[in-house]
Amino acid sequence: MDTLSLATTGGIYLEEAKMVAAKQTQESNTNTAAMGIPLGSALIKEAELWMGAHKDFLTSMEAMMTDWLRRQRAEDIRLPQLY
Repeated sequence: MDTLSLATTGGIYLEEAKMVAAKQTQESNTNTAAMGIPLGSALIKEAELWMGAHKDFLTSMEAMMTDWLRRQRAEDIRLPQLY
């Protein structure tokens, strides 16, 4: 039979959980500090470039689709109505 009472074992588990949480917080802070400002700035710059490239691509696709739709409508006007 285990000689530790339920209150004692619960206290041990609680202390262990607190130590694990503190260790995870410490590791998280270390990783964030290691990342630093230059890496964060580079990440933001890359995101801006990526968004700019998408904007340019979507703008050109919109222009191409608008032109295609305009030509399709012009062609439909020239076709005789069969019904």
